Amino acid sequence: MTRPVVLGKSWRPALAVVVAVAAVFLVDRWVGSIDQGGPYRQAIREPVSRAQRAHGAEHIVLGCSTSEWFPSAIRGYRKLSSEKVVDAHMSDCHQSCTMAEATALRRLGLHYQTATFGVNMFEYCEKYRARRSMQEVALLPFDESLRLLPIYAASDDPLRLAGGWLLNHLSLVYGNTMWLQRHHRKAWFGNESLSSTWFRKSKPKKQARREAFECDYLEADRRFGLAATRAAVEAATELADQVYLVVLPEKPYSGDAPAAARAREKFFAEHADLTKDLDGVHVIDLLDSSLAQARHFRDNAHLNRQGIKAASKLFRQKLSTADSSAAQR
Repeated sequence: MTRPVVLGKSWRPALAVVVAVAAVFLVDRWVGSIDQGGPYRQAIREPVSRAQRAHGAEHIVLGCSTSEWFPSAIRGYRKLSSEKVVDAHMSDCHQSCTMAEATALRRLGLHYQTATFGVNMFEYCEKYRARRSMQEVALLPFDESLRLLPIYAASDDPLRLAGGWLLNHLSLVYGNTMWLQRHHRKAWFGNESLSSTWFRKSKPKKQARREAFECDYLEADRRFGLAATRAAVEAATELADQVYLVVLPEKPYSGDAPAAARAREKFFAEHADLTKDLDGVHVIDLLDSSLAQARHFRDNAHLNRQGIKAASKLFRQKLSTADSSAAQR
C-alpha cells in the first residue's frame, strides 16, 4: 500500500508563495486583457498592421503624432498615389518606440525606398514612463532586446529602465496602468478623470489646461534622447534605402528671440553630428524662423492647418535639396 506524500512544515511557506505568485499572475493577465488592453495597447500594433496591409508601399512614415502630416507632403513631392506611402506613425511613439517599430517591420520582411520620421525638442526632456517601456516590449522582438542597451546606458537611471522592460515582459498591467485606472474610474464612479466629481455636490470650476510638450532643451540632459534617436535612425537604415530625419519646430522656441534661435541651431547641429557617419541618412531642417512662429501651432508641439501648409512647402524644398545632394555623391 502506497503511503500518501505529506509535505513537511518547511515546504508550506514556499508553497504559499508559489500559490500567491500564481494568483497574482492570473489576476494580472485577466485585468491586463480587459478590452484587449484598451486603446493604448491596441494602438501599438495598429501601425505594424497598416504596414503589413500596404503591399504596394515604397515609402514609410514613422514617429509620433507630430509626423502625421508627412504622408501627404511626401505624396505631393514625389507625385505618388496614396498606396505608395504607408503612414505607420503612432501617437506618443518617441525615438525608442520608433526604433522598436522599425526593427519589427524589418523582421517581418518589409523594406522601403525611404523611411521618414520627425523629432521634437520636448522628447529630450521626458523622464521614465512605464507606457514607453510597454511600447518597446510589445514591438521589439525579444532577441533584438540588446538594441535597448546603449539607450538605457545613456540614461541617468538605467536600472529603472531595465526594470520597466522586465516588468512589462512579466505584466500586462504595469505599463498600461494609466488607462486601466481611467477605465475603472469611469466604470465604477462614472467619471474617468481625477477631479473627484463623482462625490462632489457641484462641479469644480474649470481651470486652464496645463500646456504639455514643454522642455528646456539647452539645459536638459540630452544623452538619453540622442542615444534613442541614434538607435531609431540605425534601425530605419535597415528598413529603407534612404532615411529622412526631420527636426521639427515647436511653439516655445518659435520667433526671432536670440534664445529661441540658439536652441533651434543647437537642435539641428546635434542631429547633423549624430548622423554624419551614417550613409543614406538626411537631416531635414524645418527650424527656419519663417515656420517657427507661434501662429503656426495648435499647441506647443503640433502644427495647425496654417502651419502644416507652410511646413509642407518647406519640407518639399528640403527634400528636393537632400535628393539632389545624394544624387551628386
